[in-house]
Amino acid sequence: PIVLCISGHNFCGNCRKQMSDCPICKKHFFTRNIALEEVASKIYVLTSNMLNNESQQSVFDTLDLFRLRVSIFSEIVHIILNELKCETCGNYSVPPIYFCINGHSTCQTCQKCTKCDLVKTQGRNYALEKIAKVMECPCTYNKQGCSLILTLNQLKHIKICEYRQLTCPLSDV
Repeated sequence: PIVLCISGHNFCGNCRKQMSDCPICKKHFFTRNIALEEVASKIYVLTSNMLNNESQQSVFDTLDLFRLRVSIFSEIVHIILNELKCETCGNYSVPPIYFCINGHSTCQTCQKCTKCDLVKTQGRNYALEKIAKVMECPCTYNKQGCSLILTLNQLKHIKICEYRQLTCPLSDV
């Protein structure tokens, strides 16, 4: 388990057993960081299946290993973006990211946890915030031709993307 103190500092379950209070802020431990646990466990499963044999016999083996790593990286990005997407409003959570008393992450604008319907705390999930700051994803309109890769803080680009679908101003519909 990954444990959160009430201020949002994270520690592994083994280290937590050796501490009575958070060594950073001296506050008590509060709950598990469910979002970070989900991401970590899914990444562990994906990467434990990756080939570790670096001495390849042919160019095709090297290419297969490269393809495997690209697909695993792509899946990790998908897992993280899934965890950062708010189930209530549909937006990606960008800092500040809060958590409920059960350890589920909630976005800044929603007042209740989407998983257990409890009110969010004032505690922040700093580890998830650090991930969200560097997380990148393609523009929503990449299938229409937009080639931009955006951080989650840059997603306001979607509102002005030249590839977004527009309604004709002359249409009477």
